[in-house]
Amino acid sequence: MKTGCSWRSLPHDFPYWSTMYGYFNRWSKDGTWQWIHAEFVQEVRKSMKRKKQPSAASLDSQSRRTTACEGEHRSYDGGKNVKGRKRFVLTDTQGLLLAVWICAAGVSEKAEPMQLLRYIKQVPCLHQLCSPIELVWAAAAR
Repeated sequence: MKTGCSWRSLPHDFPYWSTMYGYFNRWSKDGTWQWIHAEFVQEVRKSMKRKKQPSAASLDSQSRRTTACEGEHRSYDGGKNVKGRKRFVLTDTQGLLLAVWICAAGVSEKAEPMQLLRYIKQVPCLHQLCSPIELVWAAAAR
């Protein structure tokens, strides 16, 4: 808690920090984290006596303030009076996270969810997890 998520401050019983970072970086790029997440969602749903893949989901967005040094996707959301980023979050009816799309805060709440859907179609494990969805509840866009 004191140092946040500094790689060099990992506990001594972990492998060397550069080894841990190497795995994290590789798994982030090759989709391993997404595959692990999709498997966990399916197992949790199964333990709740639900089908492994959801048939309904909920989509909403949230704009968050960011500083100028926190990356490239940053703009002003006039509706929410926030300069930063917007995240579109898709969850199942149990509240389990299915997919997230992050973009500049000033993007349209009508058009940008299509980017999330394109992203889901491009990532095989997300496509497999979300393909049975027939109904999506979404907040009204301004």
